[in-house]
Amino acid sequence: MSRHRDAVSAIRYPRAVVVACSRQIFAKEAVNVEDVMTAQVLTFERNTSLMTAIDAMASKSVSMAPVLDADKKVIGVLSETDLLPIAISACGESDEYLVDAIGRSVGGIDVSSATVGDLMAKRPVVADEGTTLPQAARTMMANKVHVLPVVSKEGGALLGVISRGDIIGRSVEIMNRPVETNTWKSIDE
Repeated sequence: MSRHRDAVSAIRYPRAVVVACSRQIFAKEAVNVEDVMTAQVLTFERNTSLMTAIDAMASKSVSMAPVLDADKKVIGVLSETDLLPIAISACGESDEYLVDAIGRSVGGIDVSSATVGDLMAKRPVVADEGTTLPQAARTMMANKVHVLPVVSKEGGALLGVISRGDIIGRSVEIMNRPVETNTWKSIDE
């Protein structure tokens, strides 16, 4: 499209230009999850006591914690979703309500002797450090997760986590930046 047509389109369809510009800025920015992630992360090992994990997550207001093996690779995640059935049980509901979103019954778990490995999601959705923010957001929406562990491309070791709030926060920063305006040349020049 010529610059003249672009200028005419900008006059006729200003909203479309704003959307296109914001997309262009976001794409031009090429922000990766590694640039935005939280590097200091609460993690657990598979054999960590479930009560210890619940206490740590509650006291630190953490909604998801990666579970790591000896090589610091993510082998699972423990999330609030995994813990909600236990909370329901603690509030006195009967076992028939203790089936989480994945369909695992937790009614028979003895929380006092259970480990993180007993309850963690064993197929975690992760992003590598080169994943862009839009890719991470799409992954979160497609998999209905709120936080992604960020792993290294080489070896898969945990580097940090990125949340929906991290992505939205950076997007707001980008949207609030002044937009560079193009200088349009007239077709008479």
